[in-house]
Amino acid sequence: MQGELPEPIRSLADLERLLIESPEWRARLRSLLLTQELVELPQRFERFVQEDHDPLKETMTALARQVQRLAEENVLLSQEVRQLTQRVNDLTQRVNDLTQRVNDLTQRVNDLTQRVNDLTGRMERVEAQIAALTRQVKRNTDDIAEMKGKLEESVALRKAAAYFAHLLRRHRAMLPQDLLEAIDDAWEEGRLTDEQRRDLLLTDMVVLGKRIDTGEPFAYAVEVSYRVEKEDVKRAHRRALLLQQALQDQVKGTGAAVWGVIFSEGAQRELATLQVEPIYAPREVPPSDPEEDL
Repeated sequence: MQGELPEPIRSLADLERLLIESPEWRARLRSLLLTQELVELPQRFERFVQEDHDPLKETMTALARQVQRLAEENVLLSQEVRQLTQRVNDLTQRVNDLTQRVNDLTQRVNDLTQRVNDLTGRMERVEAQIAALTRQVKRNTDDIAEMKGKLEESVALRKAAAYFAHLLRRHRAMLPQDLLEAIDDAWEEGRLTDEQRRDLLLTDMVVLGKRIDTGEPFAYAVEVSYRVEKEDVKRAHRRALLLQQALQDQVKGTGAAVWGVIFSEGAQRELATLQVEPIYAPREVPPSDPEEDL
């Protein structure tokens, strides 16, 4: 019966049974006990589930999948980071090794540089010693050349008769005093200038005699040297022309000759050009001069 109690309610159990058996009572009691918002809550919740919860659940599922992928990627990244870290550590060790090697090489270069500096210093001292020895050898060579020249002059004065025999007869080396008087006479008479007089006085030797072919009085201006060079030939030719002025009262003509043991190539060419007589002196002691082969 609607709105009426079927039987008296004596206990809470009677009320509970009544509410179970009467949906109208249950609804009425619910409307009395609950606010409109609470009454509508089931319908609203159902709409929430249908309208908001399912899309949100899908979104959360998608987010979960993304999080899973990110987690997997993070694992891969972690592995790559560990590998890169290992590689960096390896590279660092290699750089340290290379740095140590560079330091070792730098030290070796420094040591070598010091050794080179030491050797350079020693070489400079050796070069200075060689230069000093070279100067000494040159002085000795010049002294020896001068002594050889003086020796050849002495030999030439002693053996002039023998070595000019193919050019002259009744010949002799003119005495220095006789030559001086003849030169000064020519100078005083104006046939020689001061410079020509000084030049002619330096002639090593003058040989007087008669020409083999014509018998005419003739004189040779002779330059004497152990090693005859081109300048010796030119000097003999120049002084022969001056000798003609000095001895014009004694001879019909003059010629030039050079006496030597060794004749350079330049001297040999100049002999032919100036028509100077070569006198090849004997070599009594074979010299060790390397220029002999020139």
